[in-house]
Amino acid sequence: MWMKQVACVIIFLVCTGCSLLSPFGGKPLEKNHYRDRSLLEMMNELPTVVEKPVSRVALQSAVQEAGKVSGPRVVPIFRRDARVVFPEHRIFELREDGPLSLLGLQNGDILLGVNDRVLVQPETFLGLYPSAVLQDGKSQFVVRRGEQLLELQVTITE
Repeated sequence: MWMKQVACVIIFLVCTGCSLLSPFGGKPLEKNHYRDRSLLEMMNELPTVVEKPVSRVALQSAVQEAGKVSGPRVVPIFRRDARVVFPEHRIFELREDGPLSLLGLQNGDILLGVNDRVLVQPETFLGLYPSAVLQDGKSQFVVRRGEQLLELQVTITE
């Protein structure tokens, strides 16, 4: 009989969100609630804005050359102590003359989002994105470079 009472108490504590059972003091972990929210709204810090003008001719040339070589390597990062959990990806093997480098990304950057949205599957995206920037004429990346949070605002120039 006492086991049923203990089980009921445990179930009650779990269902009501007892702060003793939560690693974040009773506040629910916001895992995967990023799909319809602005990336910068979820961040606890404001990024440093870096304006990056890019020549249309240079980017078109880099996009054409990129089709002949393999793309960058993207490695997911998992943070166990994060309050807001969303995908982060470290980028490696960027070519210095490649389209992503022209857009302002560097080897070792942690890509957090693009155009104020969380990037869920960067492997497919990174290969196609420079062409999309050429059509749109502008874009915005949020990256962590070392300890610094940056917002790279890319504008295509003629």
